[in-house]
Formats: sequence, structure tokens, C-alpha cells
Amino acid sequence: MSDSHLHYQLSPQSIRFCPLCGGGLERREVPPEGKREMVCVGCSFIYYLNHKVVAATIPEDDGRILLTRRTIQPARGKWTFPGGFVDWGEPVEDGAPASSHAAILVSLRRI
Repeated sequence: MSDSHLHYQLSPQSIRFCPLCGGGLERREVPPEGKREMVCVGCSFIYYLNHKVVAATIPEDDGRILLTRRTIQPARGKWTFPGGFVDWGEPVEDGAPASSHAAILVSLRRI
């Protein structure tokens, strides 16, 4: 493949039309978090670009791996590594919040 071959990527800047009604899309704040997403001006469909990238941490203390217990579905009550979804354009390192480490340390102090 030559360097002159055009590559198109799905990104917030490249999507222009609603997949449901064909109306134009514009960036609007979407509740509850107020994140700016592409919303159809015709039918109000929210076009989420959600590539499902997840970042997690594997915290270790004195040779032991520390886990958190899930408080939401799916798998509520199961043990897992602390982490979170990575938003579009967000560095992967920011997807695993530092607050996860603090939550584990607070839980250990209570035991």
C-alpha cells in the first residue's frame, strides 16, 4: 500500500450524519456527566464513539496483589483489578484513576 493511500478513521471530527435519520450531527453536552457528544439535530440520537478501551492497575503491597470488589453490575460482588474506561482522546494512563489506589488503601485500613 502506498503512502498516498488515504486512510479514514471514525472520530468525533469525521462523523457528520445520523445513522438513524440522516440528519446532521452537532456537539452537545449530554447528561448526566455533561460530556460533549455528537447529537442528531433531527431525532436527538446520541452518536457515542465508544471503542471500549479499558485501563486497569495491578496494585501490589508487600508482594501481594490488591483487588477491589465490584459494587455495580455486571458481576456485582466479584473481585477485580481497579480500573476504568478510557474516553476518546484521553491518555490510557488516565483511564485507571488514581483514586482506585486510595480506595484500596482505605479498605485495607478498615480490615
